[in-house]
Amino acid sequence: MRLFGAARSERAAELVVLVALIGSYTILKAPTLHITIGDQNLWYYASYLWAQGFIPYRDFFHSHPPFHILVPTIVILVAGMKIPLL
Repeated sequence: MRLFGAARSERAAELVVLVALIGSYTILKAPTLHITIGDQNLWYYASYLWAQGFIPYRDFFHSHPPFHILVPTIVILVAGMKIPLL
């Protein structure tokens, strides 16, 4: 009978540690759980312009290699400007 009590207390200790880890992670991540504006839309817009035959600006491919933009451009050419596919 004592064996089952020890196993139950170990299981409870593991559960407390797990809940503490998840809780501390949630508290630490809470400030960043919002939508942020980044430069990801730049790739979609540049791909759209490239699919239309325009280069966004003269030095675009010096700062953004064309292979990064090639896949979204092909998707835009095939399926149109559909954000879920991009």
